[in-house]
Amino acid sequence: MIRKSELLDIEEVEYSEKHLKSLFSKFQKEELGVGLMGGWAVHLLIQKGGKDHIGSRDIDIFFDPEGTKLEKIIKVVEGEGFKPHSTFRWALFIDRLQGKEVSEEESKRMPLHNLFTVYVDVFSSRDVGNPHIFPEPLLAEVSAEHEVVEFDGLEIIIPTPTQMVKLKLKSVLDREEDKQVKDLIDLFALITEFPETLEKIERNAGLRDKFRVTLDRFVTDGAVSKAGANLGVELGVVESILRRI
Repeated sequence: MIRKSELLDIEEVEYSEKHLKSLFSKFQKEELGVGLMGGWAVHLLIQKGGKDHIGSRDIDIFFDPEGTKLEKIIKVVEGEGFKPHSTFRWALFIDRLQGKEVSEEESKRMPLHNLFTVYVDVFSSRDVGNPHIFPEPLLAEVSAEHEVVEFDGLEIIIPTPTQMVKLKLKSVLDREEDKQVKDLIDLFALITEFPETLEKIERNAGLRDKFRVTLDRFVTDGAVSKAGANLGVELGVVESILRRI
């Protein structure tokens, strides 16, 4: 189940979840090797352990360019109603009051409080020459080792808990505030549920070093406090867990 939080609007998360299920149903029907990462992958890992988490607003997917054609993935994503947005994302605009999708042009004429957006981001383990696709070298590990979770009748490939911790340690360092808070929430949940992950990441590894250097700033600027508020956990507990990294 999705746990309510101050950070994420539950209506937006549920709308994202609906399209997540629809996308992966279509990916599997087309026999496309597409996996799930990001906040929704963390949610499924935590849910697999019998606990609730807060879901995600964005849908982050990945593929192996050696075995899956990008054109087919894009066809499914755009067939779901998502349109290319800015330089690297696909977006779906929703009229909150009417509960229906609107075009980007229509969204520009709407009051912001009546509008929300669900994004799809697509990642690959290497540069595929398309500006809409994020190259993420850490995904090379996922091709060799990953988990498959059951989600509403679907079998979805996701990174292992250790791989997700690595991905989150990398992403949290260079994000806007809300996304940093979300990454800290996900890291806390992963380390609490899977403490063995830290034993599998070398203590002197660059990602851990960079995170430890940055953690003091996260504490000072209130990001850790906000993570705790969304988790319903005291600041000191959240900070203590994160300092294990």
